[in-house]
Amino acid sequence: GSGPSDTVAAGGRDKVAGSGPSDAVVASGPDRVEESRPSDTVAAGGRDKVGASCSSGMVPAGAATAPDRRERRRLAAEERRRIAPLRREIDSLERRLAALEDERVSIEAALADAAVYDDAERPRLRALLVRRGRLRAEIAEIESLWLERSGQLEAMHGLMAHGPTAGASRETG
Repeated sequence: GSGPSDTVAAGGRDKVAGSGPSDAVVASGPDRVEESRPSDTVAAGGRDKVGASCSSGMVPAGAATAPDRRERRRLAAEERRRIAPLRREIDSLERRLAALEDERVSIEAALADAAVYDDAERPRLRALLVRRGRLRAEIAEIESLWLERSGQLEAMHGLMAHGPTAGASRETG
């Protein structure tokens, strides 16, 4: 028959025939009939015309994430600017620790030399021992400050990566 229930779109899906004056029936095969109207949203193959073309006003799937990507980059740049002074301080502390450690190693090498313990070298020995004691205290102080600043930096990264509640719970635990 050729009634409304017998009309099939080219994609093989049933399609109710329209009853308006702009309806047209197109034969697409021996047992296939396709109805064509300007307002149709189903094309041959059963695909949605609206999503098939960008000119139809639909936004492509990839374009919807572009503002999100830009926002993430902006937030990351803002975080880098916010933590830059802390990073610079940590780098400075690390350079200072390295210099102090180098000096400590050279003092330890001088103290390992048996000649420094001669009576004639007593003033030099005393100066080396005093400097080694001061170095140890300064190294301990800078290491403590470095640990504190590194913890602050880690906490700031935790807050940015996990939100304020995750960073706060990490500090209390």
